Amino acid sequence: MQADALTVNWPELLSSADPSSGQAVADRENTGDTGDTGDTGDSGDTEEFPWTLVANLPYNTAVALIMGVLADAPMVQRMVVMVQSEVADRLVAGPGGRTIGIPSIRLAWFARAELLATVPPEVFIPRPRVTSALVGITRREPPSRIVSESELMALVARAYSQRRKMLRSTLGKAVSVAAFEAAGIAGTSRPEELDVVAWARLTEAVNANPVEVAPEALL
Repeated sequence: MQADALTVNWPELLSSADPSSGQAVADRENTGDTGDTGDTGDSGDTEEFPWTLVANLPYNTAVALIMGVLADAPMVQRMVVMVQSEVADRLVAGPGGRTIGIPSIRLAWFARAELLATVPPEVFIPRPRVTSALVGITRREPPSRIVSESELMALVARAYSQRRKMLRSTLGKAVSVAAFEAAGIAGTSRPEELDVVAWARLTEAVNANPVEVAPEALL
């Protein structure tokens, strides 16, 4: 679905929803209902068919809720969520910009995210001071079956702890020169230049080309 082709009857869709309330909209026959708890635990025979989760998520918990569903609720194959635009930008961010970060990479491990539409403040009563956005999230196969999500994210977190520095500086003790070369990634690159596929290549290369530890370092 392209954002410029989306036509939405906002009053009908949103009714009295408040963008800060986290109220969920759900068709219980084939849609997950987030309710008030955000619980992603066992729901019986939910894996017999794919779920689509539709929800209006609050700013301060939106990313955590989305990541929780992706990691712990495999029956949810697609999400359409309304979040504040600032959050939406981080969720759909690609390499090369300032908005890409740890949430962008972790989401991309599990799924593909796309901006479906912006939601103007005037469709809400009372009118908020922020613009919201609809984000579509579609689950997909991870970019690697050799390394785990936790291995990849440990490397990503280390790099983004000092995102302005080159990877050879922040990852030098964990990533060998051979690993950078095997992954086809320059040590002079910065974290925001890499997408999840590149991070997967680098993590695989790290496992295949471990850093050699000098004997005196083990004493």
